[in-house]
Amino acid sequence: MRDQLEKHQSWLYLSFIAMGLTLGIKTPGLSVIFEQWLWPLLGLLLYTTFTQIPLLDLARSVKDTRFMAALMVGNFIAIPAFWRLSFYGCRYLLLCWREFYWCY
Repeated sequence: MRDQLEKHQSWLYLSFIAMGLTLGIKTPGLSVIFEQWLWPLLGLLLYTTFTQIPLLDLARSVKDTRFMAALMVGNFIAIPAFWRLSFYGCRYLLLCWREFYWCY
C-alpha cells in the first residue's frame, strides 16, 4: 500500500488541490472553517513528506529526542548560519576583490 501511495503521490496531491479549489469556489463559506486548519496540516504534510515517516509512526517520531534535536538544530541554527555566512562572506570577498583590483 505504501509503495502504491508513494508511486502516485504527485497525482494525489494534485487531485486534492483541485478538490480544495473546487470546494472553495463552490462553497466560499467553508473557507472560513478550513482556513484555520491550513497551516497545521501543511506543516504536517511537509514534515511527513520530507522525513519519509509514515503517518502511523508520526507520534513515535516526535518523541524521538535525538531526531527532533537534529531537526531543530539543522533547521533553525545550521541552515540560517550557513546562509548568513555565505551571503555576507561573498559580499565581503567582493569588496576585498574590488579594492585589490583598483590597487593595480
